[in-house]
Amino acid sequence: MSITPVSVSITDNDNGGLSIAPLAFQLAEGLTNSYTIRLLSTPTVAPITLLVEFPTDQVNVNGNIAPFTLTFSDTTPQTIPFTVLANSDNNSPRTITIQHTISSSGAAEYPTGTQAVVTLSIDELPPPPASPTCDSENFSADGVVRTGVPDGLANAINCRVLYHNGGATTWLGSPLYSTAHLGVPGLLDLGVLQAVDIFSPPPSNLTYFQNGIVLCLRGEGTLIWLAASHAPRTAEIIGSYTVPEFPGFTCASLFEPGTLVLVSVDPLTR
Repeated sequence: MSITPVSVSITDNDNGGLSIAPLAFQLAEGLTNSYTIRLLSTPTVAPITLLVEFPTDQVNVNGNIAPFTLTFSDTTPQTIPFTVLANSDNNSPRTITIQHTISSSGAAEYPTGTQAVVTLSIDELPPPPASPTCDSENFSADGVVRTGVPDGLANAINCRVLYHNGGATTWLGSPLYSTAHLGVPGLLDLGVLQAVDIFSPPPSNLTYFQNGIVLCLRGEGTLIWLAASHAPRTAEIIGSYTVPEFPGFTCASLFEPGTLVLVSVDPLTR
């Protein structure tokens, strides 16, 4: 039998939306984790742009230290890593959020302003042990720091080792310091050998080291300096030299607090 063709009109009724898993985390400062985010349906008009916002003093998200955007054209999930920053000024339990908002869309099922949130519950973490004076590092046989500090400054300048022979220092079984603490994303790509934070705790609170100090890190490579007075910190190549008293160390003259990093790859030759 011959049947007359039948016309059928199909209306797209796929619901738009954002899916995140997991939606909540319980963790402590310095720890890293990740979540996935995806669209619930392929958008009728692509791409869809999401603005990701978070408290920049509390967490580093997807390698970013400032709000950024994600782009989606289909339902393929994207994995977003994050690191809770070690915050010595706030050791109390607290809750923060990573907020995702559709900021650009041509698809009716994905209206701008649509949001999804990840919640991070951060537990109290005991502060790390007090850092020794830089001058006392000279007496550590396996230490990675050597210094020449004038007698008048010996008790006013402390050194906190961030990276020791290529590995981040740990506290309570987890890395205490991460890329974020070195101040500049991508710095670890240069092969961090050693890194030390130089600071002047109370009551001295020095912001300038009169006549300078000599600070040396174990190994050979390029020294990167991140002055504490810069916000956000910027990475600069600092002049280096060797001294007979500290064979096998690369040294620099410093005049203010900051972070000194020894890397194996010269950024000028990349």
